[in-house]
Amino acid sequence: MAAHVSAVGLSFLHPAISVSPALAKELGMRRLDAELLSIVLSNLAESRWRSAADVDFAWLAWLLSELRRDPQLGKRLPELCSLRVWPLADGSLCRTDEAEVYEVEDARLRAELAAEVKSGLLCGTEAARSLRLVHPALLQALAARHTSGVLSRFRVARLDRVLLRQHAVRSLASTAPPCELPRLLAFARKLAAHERLPLAAFVQQLRQAGARLLSASGEALSLGGEVGLCLGPELWPQDQDQPCFLPAAGLPSEWPLLSPEYAALDRDPSGWRQLLTLCNLDWLPPVLPCGEGDWHSPALEAVLAVLVEQHDVPRLATFANALGSRWNQQSARLPKGLRARCVVGSEDPLALAVNPDADATRLLLALRDARWVPGTDKALHRP
Repeated sequence: MAAHVSAVGLSFLHPAISVSPALAKELGMRRLDAELLSIVLSNLAESRWRSAADVDFAWLAWLLSELRRDPQLGKRLPELCSLRVWPLADGSLCRTDEAEVYEVEDARLRAELAAEVKSGLLCGTEAARSLRLVHPALLQALAARHTSGVLSRFRVARLDRVLLRQHAVRSLASTAPPCELPRLLAFARKLAAHERLPLAAFVQQLRQAGARLLSASGEALSLGGEVGLCLGPELWPQDQDQPCFLPAAGLPSEWPLLSPEYAALDRDPSGWRQLLTLCNLDWLPPVLPCGEGDWHSPALEAVLAVLVEQHDVPRLATFANALGSRWNQQSARLPKGLRARCVVGSEDPLALAVNPDADATRLLLALRDARWVPGTDKALHRP
C-alpha cells in the first residue's frame, strides 16, 4: 500500500505519531478516504496495471473493504466504476460501467463453471469470452477479509444459474458463431435441467429469443420462425421400424439436416430428440405454404428425385413406408398429419375423401405424378 500511495506523492504518517483529525486537517494532511483511494486507483489504471497479472488482489480487497465503510463513497462511485482496474477471470481489466460484470459468489456454481470449461463445453467459446466474470482470486481475497458482497456497490452483479442460462440463450441468438451453437445449447439445456425448468418453457424461451441451430452444412438457422431443419438419422427414434431412406451418395441441398454434433455431445440422444421435437424438428422435411392455401415440400421432392434417378428401390420402399406412417400421424410440425396438406385452401384431413375432385396441393401432385413407387417387377410406377 505504501508504494501505491507514494506513487501519487504521499506517504503514511509514522505509526508512533498520533494526530487529532482537527490538527491533521489544519496541517494539510490527507485522510485515507474514498477521494484519495480513487486517486490511487486512477494512477494505477494509468501507469501500472495493464492486466489482471499486475493486480495485487489482497491489497485491492483491502481497498474495497475500506471504501465500503467510507460515507463519501457514493460521490466517488461513478469515477471508481469508470476506472479500468477491475480484474476479470480471462486475465483482462475492465470498467464496470461499460457492460455487465458478474461475480460468482456460489462456490458450487464456480466449481461447475470451471468443470464445464475444463471439459471443453465452454472452453474458448464466444459465450464464455463475452461473460465478464470477476477474477476468482479477488473473490477469494474478499472472502478472506469477510467482505463478500462488497462488489455489488461497484455495479457488479451476482451471477446465478438463471442469469447464466439467459446469457447462454442470448448468445445462441446473436453473438455465438455457428460452430459453437451445439456446445452452447448443450450447456443451456444442462442449466435448465438443473433449475428444473419445464422443457416446454425452455423451448419457448429459445424461440422467443430467436436462438439458432447449426445445420449439417454449417449454416445457423433461427428458431424464430419455421426452422426448416430435419433430424439426422442419429436422432431418429430407435423404437420405430424406420430405416434410413436418405440417399447414400449425398443429400440434395433442399434437404437441410441438423448438424450431427448435437447427438455427438451426449451418449443418450433421447434428451436431444425430445428437445428438438418441441422445436418442431422432425425426420420429415417441412411442408411449406406456397401461394394462397397451397402447400409444397421442396426437400421431400428433391430427395424423391434423387432416389428415383438412382433407382434405389430399397430406399424408395422405406420412404413409402415412412410416408405412410406419417400420413395420419399428428406431430408438432403437422398437427393434423400430412393428410391435411392435400387440398388447396383446406386443412381438413378428410377434405379429399369428401371431395375427390378438389384441387390438389403441389405436395400431393408431386407424389401423384412422379414414378417412384416400387412394384414387384422392380420397376418404378406412378401411384
